[in-house]
Amino acid sequence: MDQALGLRARKRQRTHRALEDAALRLFAEAGFEATTVEQIAAEADVSPRTFFHHFASKEDVVHGDYEARLSRLTEGLGDRPPHESAATAVRNALLEVAADYTAEWERLLLRARLTAGNPSVLARSLALQHQWEEVVAGAVADRLQVDVAADPRPRLLAAATLSAMRVAQRRWLETGGATPLPTLLVEHLDLLERGLRGFDAEDAPAAPTGEAPDVTRPGPAATRADPGDQIADGDHDGKE
Repeated sequence: MDQALGLRARKRQRTHRALEDAALRLFAEAGFEATTVEQIAAEADVSPRTFFHHFASKEDVVHGDYEARLSRLTEGLGDRPPHESAATAVRNALLEVAADYTAEWERLLLRARLTAGNPSVLARSLALQHQWEEVVAGAVADRLQVDVAADPRPRLLAAATLSAMRVAQRRWLETGGATPLPTLLVEHLDLLERGLRGFDAEDAPAAPTGEAPDVTRPGPAATRADPGDQIADGDHDGKE
């Protein structure tokens, strides 16, 4: 029985990948709008009905890797040792996921272009990003033993770290992968962890043209104790 389930799962994975490959190939050749579900199914040698067993829409094919990557992120968060702070656990889990991206360079670049050039694909991407944030926020809430609906910290940490991931990935794609994505992600998360100090003039990246941007330094009020220190300092019981 287990062997039969394993065979079916592997067959489903192969069909899923074949549909992704066919769709991305046709999108690159003919464009997203001009490509139909029927054409994708025919290219993958399956029926349109089979297509909809795997994907709800063409937009979902563009982001066909999201579910698998989210599963890896969820598993990675669950495997982090309990002594790690919530911020450290999220950071290390994201770095594990980022390490997988290098082998998918060309597919990720095509996905990024399709997302930027098609409003419906962008809308789907934003919805999926929200899903990632909710999953990470739930994991952080479990780690801190707090109610995600009552305590803003889990969602704040999830939104901030995943934003850093998205910006790092964008830089990675725009620079042709010159710097490994995990290296860029470490750089962006370090900047985030330094808080507003990371946006002081001496820390800001050089302006591409003209003079450096005018960055206003935070005033004395910015030196007050950060109420979110508990997230980074490893106190997981949710008490203030």
